Amino acid sequence: WMKRKDPTDELLESLFQATQSNEPNNKLNFKTYTTELATVSTLLPSLVDTTRMNLIVSGTLDEEFSLAVAKAILAYPKKAIIQFIVLPGMENNKELQKAIYYPISLLYTSPFYLPQNNSWVKNVDDIFRSNTYIKASPSVYKGFELPYYFASLFSKHGQIRTDDPTDQLFKPLNDYQFKPTRASGSNEKTVDYFENKKLYFLRRINGIPLSQ
Repeated sequence: WMKRKDPTDELLESLFQATQSNEPNNKLNFKTYTTELATVSTLLPSLVDTTRMNLIVSGTLDEEFSLAVAKAILAYPKKAIIQFIVLPGMENNKELQKAIYYPISLLYTSPFYLPQNNSWVKNVDDIFRSNTYIKASPSVYKGFELPYYFASLFSKHGQIRTDDPTDQLFKPLNDYQFKPTRASGSNEKTVDYFENKKLYFLRRINGIPLSQ
């Protein structure tokens, strides 16, 4: 677990440690290393065990730090024995999306997944390309899928309900698990908002995300 000496990074690690405490049967043994941006490249080689697969987590929301870790992995001669986990959002970093970083085994979570061999994904991309002459971005799929899903729910129930298992028929692509979220100390019956708890664990190989 690599992080900066920063209050936000400390909070992220403490939240992860709390999750570990709630899952005693699946607890991970890991070491934490706190370092500065300038020393990432010199620290990382000393952490790698060349006799086994290594899992490195960038425990920060700071994109510059995560990118520095990615560059250090890219420069390591035996990068094939390293798997790199980044926090959500970092996979969309424009620098990290460049082909030069494809040799890195990048892992991350996302509530949205576009399987490359899915016929619906291909059809949407074909239609988009024929009209705009460019590849459809993930926003194109989200822009259709979410309004379609909620409009279908409203059309069926006259209100937005997410507790009917048969409503999964309305999903063109992604699975959803919308759960009520309540603010701390609020009335148990008061729902502040609904949040999609479904996450895909993705691994990017040669630039293509694959569900694990």
